[in-house]
Parts: sequence; C-alpha cells; structure tokens
Amino acid sequence: MRNIWIPLSLLLLLLFACTWKYGDSFGQPPHYTIIQKTDRYDLEGVLHSQEAINRLKTEFADYGAILDTKEAKTNALLEPRGSLMLVEKIIPAFVSHYHKGSIRYQDARLVLSGNVENEVQQRETESLLVQSSIPVKNRTMVVKLPEISFIITQQKRRHYVLEGDFSSTAQKNKLIALFQTQKCTLKAVSEEIDPQLKNKDKIIDKLEAFIPFFISRIYGGKIIYQRGKLSIGGKVMHKKEIERVETYLSKLGIETQNGLVLNIRAIKGKKAKRKAKKLLKALQKQRAKKEEVKKAQQEVSKDIVAMMDAKRGKESKSLSDNTKVRKNLRTLFETEIIKFNTAQTTLTPLGLGTVSKIAVILKAYPTVKIEIAGHTDSDGDDAFNMLLSQGRVNNVKRALMKEGITKERIKAVGYGETKPLLPNTNRKNKEKNRRVEIIVIGE
Repeated sequence: MRNIWIPLSLLLLLLFACTWKYGDSFGQPPHYTIIQKTDRYDLEGVLHSQEAINRLKTEFADYGAILDTKEAKTNALLEPRGSLMLVEKIIPAFVSHYHKGSIRYQDARLVLSGNVENEVQQRETESLLVQSSIPVKNRTMVVKLPEISFIITQQKRRHYVLEGDFSSTAQKNKLIALFQTQKCTLKAVSEEIDPQLKNKDKIIDKLEAFIPFFISRIYGGKIIYQRGKLSIGGKVMHKKEIERVETYLSKLGIETQNGLVLNIRAIKGKKAKRKAKKLLKALQKQRAKKEEVKKAQQEVSKDIVAMMDAKRGKESKSLSDNTKVRKNLRTLFETEIIKFNTAQTTLTPLGLGTVSKIAVILKAYPTVKIEIAGHTDSDGDDAFNMLLSQGRVNNVKRALMKEGITKERIKAVGYGETKPLLPNTNRKNKEKNRRVEIIVIGE
C-alpha cells in the first residue's frame, strides 16, 4: 500500500506544477496576429499546435506570399474555436487586395484591418466575415493605393540618375538595363521597394520603345511618372520632334504631359556654325581664285617687262633704272589705270591687278623710289576731296607693301583737286582729273 502512495504523490506534484504554470490556458482560445510587412507577412502570438502554424504558412505560400513564423509559439492547452478556418478563407483576398493589412485574433474575436482600393474589394471580405461563427470586426478602409513612381533626370551626356519607389527590384533593374542597351548609365540614387505599390499602367514596358529617342534627341531630359501621370521634359532641336513625342504620348492610354521645348540657343549656334563653315569655304575658294589671278598677273607683268626690255634692245642697257621704270610704267598705263570704287578709297579687283603689275616692275629695279600722287575732280567739298585722294594713295601704298615693296621706297601724297590736268568744265575732263599717278623720284 505504501508503494502506491509514492507515485501518486509525484503525479499530484506534477499536476500542481502544470496548473501553476498553465492554469490560465486551460480551455482558452489562441491569440495571434498576422501583420503585413514590406516583403512578407509576420505571424506573432500563440496557436494551439505547430500544425496550425504550418497550415497558415502553406496557405500564404499558395498565393505567392511569405509568412514568417519565427515569433509564433504553440500551446496544446488552447482551444482552437474555429478561427483558423476563417483566416484561411480570408487569406486570398488579404494577399491580393490589402495594403498595410493585419489579421488579429484575441479574446475570441477576430479583427481585420487594412486598406483596399475600392468598395468591391471591401464587400468581398465583408461577405466572408458575415458567414463566420465567431465574433468579427471589419476595419477595412477604402483608400486609393499608391502606385510606383520615379524620376529620371539627365545629369550629363549619356549619364542619368534615377529616383523612385518600385514594387520590385526587377522593375528598377529593367529601367537600368534599357539605358545600358543604349550605352548609357542610369544610376539609382534614391529608391524604395514596396511590393504593395501598384503598376497597373505597366509604364516601364511602355517606355521601352521611347528610351532610345529620349537619349538621342532630348537634351537636359527628364521623365516623371507620379500618380499615374507620365511627364516628359527637356529640349529638342526641331519642332517635328515635339510633335513626334506628342503622338507617342497620345497612344499610351494614360494621363500625360509633353513639356518639351525648342533649344533656341543650340539651334542658333548650329545655324551660325553652319553659316560660318559655308562662309569659310567660300572665302577659301575666293582666296584660291585670287592667288591664281595674282599669279597669272605676275606672269603677264613679267612678260610685259621682258617684252618692253626686248623691244628697246641694246638701248635699254644704257638707260638708268629710273628711266627704265618710267618707260615701263608709261607703257603699262597706256592700257590700264588704278581703279577705285566710286567715292571710296577701296581698290577694285582690276585696280588691285594693276598695282600687282606695278609691283613686278619695281621689284625688277629694287633701288628705285616712287611717289604715289592722288588727284580728284572739283565736285564736292575741298576737304573731302583731299581726304579721298590721300586715302586712295594710302591704300595703293599698302597694296604695294603686301606685294613686297618696302615702305621706304614709297611716298604717298594726296593732292585733292589742286592739280587738275584739264579744267573741270565737263564730264570727260573731270574723268581725266580723277587719277592716281606713279612718279619716279630717284634711287
């Protein structure tokens, strides 16, 4: 009999210990919370069995979601009371529609909280809850759920920065890849990944065909997608490019804004550059032509000097250089004159040609010095005529110096209307009085 009391005492002691530790749990329902996180769902609290925890985890996995159960515990003394079956019915809608959602079961009552986008989704969960055999409270609110948003800004040529919120890393990486295929860099400087963000417009897919144009044609470009609205900004070179973007945006089926403007400064710079290039080409062509004319004139002048010297034969050898220059100049001026633009000091092309021939004669006799004498008719003011004649002889002097005649050999004097050849009484006399003479003044 005594042998029976010993194991009985131990059993009573064990029963007392369990009662002291779990006494409050006998017949009590579980208490737990499922909370929606950024990339998963967390299960916290105490359930009646590990099997119940595994059932919830499997149910979430069936709808592509992760249920973290590390904070969940079990207590076999708890009474299920049917909450698990209700939660399993709610999970499909909870995963699909809820943002910042939670399911809380405590004190034998289930509370569903969170945001859905429309009343249809709200009524869907409400219809599930009204069928429940346990007390429930629905705190679901209809709130327009946020969408993905981002800003792409051109930092410098072929370098762009990205800021935004995405529902997955894959979305961000796809945008970066679109720029990389165009040999550009898109650097994410600020980003947030939230699986609950919507992407109903599939905006990144729609941008795929636009990115090459954006990179190659838009300067200081910017793409903004916020609150379901796509805006394009930047500068382009042609009005047709603005119209092309307008056509593209009109086909997207979403709210858009075309903020492109013409790059007036760049357009003007490009036009000026093109005009300058054209002028430079014309100038080079003109210079080449002048060189050819100059070379031909020099050859002709040399021939003239040689011909005049040959004509004089042995007689020319006995003449002084001064006399030879005078005779050669006289022969030249029998057929040519130093011609200027009317009422101006600038030489005409024919006048420059005559000066070039004078230079050839002077080069043949490097010790001879000359005076360039400028004369006008009596028309106009005396002072003006004096300035005009001096300006003309100065230009002839400069032209001879460009041909290689030193300034020490040249004297330029403008006489105005003071030394007429003939009275200024008619047109022919005045024409003869308007002249530039080359006078040999010694060696």
